[in-house]
Amino acid sequence: TGSAYADLLTGLAGQYQEQNFNNLHNEGYHAIEFFGMDNWKATKRLTLELGLRVSHLGPWYDRTGNGFAVWNPAKYSNASTVLPTDYTGLTWNKRDSSVPLSGFASRALYWAPRFGFAYDLTGKGNTVLRGGW
Repeated sequence: TGSAYADLLTGLAGQYQEQNFNNLHNEGYHAIEFFGMDNWKATKRLTLELGLRVSHLGPWYDRTGNGFAVWNPAKYSNASTVLPTDYTGLTWNKRDSSVPLSGFASRALYWAPRFGFAYDLTGKGNTVLRGGW
């Protein structure tokens, strides 16, 4: 027919296309770590090693400012007047600024202590038993 709408109504459509909102997945996180270590010769045959790794592994967050949707049972309503577009039970940062961009709070620091030892079994340096945690 030459008209895209008339072709669709008569079943002669050459192509069909729809567009919806495609959210850009622009996500990121921050990671900062540092480590300290030292060793001590406790005796002529025993060496101790102590260390500590401290990490800040930030949660993933949405760089576009919308925030990740999270389930909150306190905000859920099963009432018949609720519309599907109310997204009852779901919340995110742009809807409720008290919700972090990541959807949840995280720990500031993670501590990872290290301990190791080396013990010279013969005292001559030929055979050394090593271990650690």
